[in-house]
Amino acid sequence: MSSKLPTISTTTLPDRFSSYVGENSVGFNPLHRDAFLDLRVNSLRDGNVCLSVVMPDTLTRGFVTFLESMLGLMKTADQRTRSAVRQSQPVDLEALAAKEQFKTAFVDRVCTTFDTLTGQGMARNEAISAVNSALKAENHPWATYELIRSILSSSGRLRSRPRANRRSL
Repeated sequence: MSSKLPTISTTTLPDRFSSYVGENSVGFNPLHRDAFLDLRVNSLRDGNVCLSVVMPDTLTRGFVTFLESMLGLMKTADQRTRSAVRQSQPVDLEALAAKEQFKTAFVDRVCTTFDTLTGQGMARNEAISAVNSALKAENHPWATYELIRSILSSSGRLRSRPRANRRSL
């Protein structure tokens, strides 16, 4: 019982790829006489053009699959590029501390203002809206009702208060 190992081509990938592309790229070249793709450009008004790719109906699925794979390739390249740029940038500890201090000051301000307004008898939803309005008046970048409500909820300020025992008559 002998087992055969698969033979591995000694031709390198770039060589195989270039021979494949060289043989089959004629069909994608609209200037070649044996091309199966036809590229048409029609002039429109205001400096616009209409670009049309004409091909046999049997190739549409493959062509669309190719375009989708290229989109996936470009998205992956974009994500990896952004990740590599972020990783190569030095970490500025002072900037991180300043951001954290800005966030802490914002949370403290929201909670303090909310406590003051509810302490004066304002309803919770009205107090949230009032805090949001005050921050929007200052053009604060984080002035949104949802964020303010989230901060107040996570700090425990929106929990229901225990009701006093009611006496029955």
